[in-house]
Amino acid sequence: MASKNRIDPIRAVVRRVAIELLEPRTLFSSAATVLTPFEVRAAYGFSQVYYSADNTIAPALGAGQTIAIVDAYGAPTISNDLKSFDAAIGLGNNDAAGNFVLSVATPEGTPATNAGWALEQSLDVEWAHVIAPQADIVLVEAKSSSFTDLLNAVNYARSLTGVVAVSMSWGGTEFNGEQGYDSDFTTPIGHLDSSGQAGGIVFVAASGDDNSVEYPATSRNVLSVGGTDLSVSSSGTYLGETAWSDGGGGISTIEQNYSPDVSYNAGTPYIVYDTTTYQGQSGWFDVGGTSAGAPQWAALVADADQGRMMAGFPSLAGSAMIGTMLGLPETDFNDITIGNNGLYNAGIGFDLATGKGSPVAQDIISALVVEPIATNAAGVAFNPSLTGTVTASISRVTSGRAAAAAVTPADTYSAIVDTDPGTFSAISQFPNSLDNWQQDAWAPSTSDSL
Repeated sequence: MASKNRIDPIRAVVRRVAIELLEPRTLFSSAATVLTPFEVRAAYGFSQVYYSADNTIAPALGAGQTIAIVDAYGAPTISNDLKSFDAAIGLGNNDAAGNFVLSVATPEGTPATNAGWALEQSLDVEWAHVIAPQADIVLVEAKSSSFTDLLNAVNYARSLTGVVAVSMSWGGTEFNGEQGYDSDFTTPIGHLDSSGQAGGIVFVAASGDDNSVEYPATSRNVLSVGGTDLSVSSSGTYLGETAWSDGGGGISTIEQNYSPDVSYNAGTPYIVYDTTTYQGQSGWFDVGGTSAGAPQWAALVADADQGRMMAGFPSLAGSAMIGTMLGLPETDFNDITIGNNGLYNAGIGFDLATGKGSPVAQDIISALVVEPIATNAAGVAFNPSLTGTVTASISRVTSGRAAAAAVTPADTYSAIVDTDPGTFSAISQFPNSLDNWQQDAWAPSTSDSL
C-alpha cells in the first residue's frame, strides 16, 4: 500500500518485516465511485440469507457470535465513529441481546494512538459490522505493530469464549522458521463457542498489497483473502469483478502453500468514518486494499455460525473449514477470470491472483451451515403463492438435521435454513421488504408437493 509501518523482528528472527496498512484515498465527499453497505451486501448475496427455526424467521446477521479483530495501537474515537457510521447508513449497532456490539480490549495496556492504524480499525470494525450487524466485535489493540505484540493480541483474541473468527488485516515478509508460529492460528483446546459447546475459530488474513507474498496469509491455518475490483449497480446488482492490480498472492516455498484462498473487493473504495485525524483529514474517507476483505470474510463466518448454532452444531474450525469451503462447487463463488495482481493472472477456476473467487454468500453460507455437507438434490421445485403463483427452482437442498437452500430468482426468494429434521421451510419475500412473509413447509424427498 502507499504507506507502511515497519514491525520488529519476530522473536529470534533478525529480519524486519512490513505490516500492511490500508491505503487512504480521498474524502467521501469527493469520491467518484464508492461502495455503500447496501451495494456490497446485495452484490455478494448477504442480504438474501435467512434462517428458520421454531417458527421464527431470522436474517443471517451473525447474531450470537463474536468476531475478534486484531490491529495495532489505539483508536480513541472508534466507538463513537461506529455509532456515527451506523447513524449515517441507517444500521443499528446493538447485538441480539440489545447491547452495543463493539468492545475494545488492550491486553498489554493502553497503546499509543496511531492515526494510520486508527483508520484501519475504522475500516475493519465498520465493515465487519456491515456484513454481520448483530455479531459482537472485540477489537483487540496490540501495544505496537511488532509481530510479537500482534501475535500476543492474536493469542488473547483466541482465548476469549465465544469468538468464532479472528480477523487480521496485516502481514509481513515471509521468513525461515515461520512455520513455528502456525500453531498460534489454531483453536485452543477447550475453546467454547457462543452456545457453550466445544467449537472452533477461523483465522482470516489479508493476502497483502503491493504484489507480495506475506505471512500469516500463507499459513495453512489461515484463510487468505486476495483483492478484486468490484462493479455493482446502484440497486446492488453484481456486475462483475476483475483481479486487483495491487493485490498480494503467490506461492510460499517456506510453507509449501499458496495465497490467496479466496478474494473480495479491494480496489473499489469503501466508505469509512474516522474522526482520529489522519494526514489532516477527519470524517468520511474512501479506503481500500485487501485489508478490507479479511474482516468481511470473518463476518461471513459469523453469519454461517449463527445458522450452525440454530442447528445445534459447533462453530466452524479453521483449517477444516478452509478445506471444506475450497471443495465447494465453483458456482458457490464468483470466479474472477480477468486481470492480474501484478504477479499472476486471473483465470478460470482457482488462480494465484484471486484464489477460488469472491463469495456467493447465500451458497457458501448454506453449505457451511450443514454438517456434514450433504449431497445436493438439485432441481426440486416448489410453488409458493404470493399474489399469484410463482415457481422457482431450489439449487441446494439437504435432508440432514439442518436443511439449507438457495432459491432463485434471488431478488424474490432468500436462502434459509430450517433446523427441523427432515423438513425445509421455503420463505417467500417481496423484493426489498421484510414484511408479508409467507411460509410453506415441505419434505425434501417430495418433489413439487406443497
